[in-house]
Amino acid sequence: MSRIESDRDDLFAELASCSSRWELSCDGCAVPVLIGIRKENAMSLFFGSDQVYHYNHENQLKRAYVHGYLYRTHGNTLARLERKRSETETTLLRHDLNEQELGTFLESMRIPLLVLLQALSSTAYQVLRTDSKTEEVCLKEIRIRIEECHQSPLKLAPAFPTRRT
Repeated sequence: MSRIESDRDDLFAELASCSSRWELSCDGCAVPVLIGIRKENAMSLFFGSDQVYHYNHENQLKRAYVHGYLYRTHGNTLARLERKRSETETTLLRHDLNEQELGTFLESMRIPLLVLLQALSSTAYQVLRTDSKTEEVCLKEIRIRIEECHQSPLKLAPAFPTRRT
């Protein structure tokens, strides 16, 4: 893995490991929205390259990448991870969100989800690319999943297992 990330040229290609993926142009979205479903039925939503949400099969938030920060579930909160680089190493600075910060983060997620949900509900979108053979049925199912993700309170996935030495 490279120490310095570059801008992502083709987000659709980044979702190559997904069993189904769509790139949509949606009313109200400044950039194309990408949706990917993985074999284990996990869902990824890309609102451009700087606002990404990854959900598990139960529509619980696992990870996010927003405005240059990585976020990872710890079950009851999110850890915000910031990359700090020097000439010789990269370190991750971790900050566990407090209750207020978590509430603010989760509430900010609701805005792009609502815009996408409204577009999918009113067919105010255009499919730019897909590899799904059952596009219409799948997008209806995705709309239902996004409705669940948008519900209040938004749910966090269980914490990732940690390594113990």
